[in-house]
Amino acid sequence: MNECKIQANLPGLSMKLLKKIVWLLLCLLLVLSALIFFEFREMTKAKSSVPVDVKIVKLPKPK
Repeated sequence: MNECKIQANLPGLSMKLLKKIVWLLLCLLLVLSALIFFEFREMTKAKSSVPVDVKIVKLPKPK
């Protein structure tokens, strides 16, 4: 009931706020995904020196 009253009182303002909140959430998602991506890349770079033999083992599949 309260939400309907707020929307009836401030129809334009609530839409602007919703749009701002959505944009903020999208920006946060982009930043978080970029951070996770770079962290994952750094982790794989750090571990890449170890699983070289694993890659060599996976190569001879076609018989």
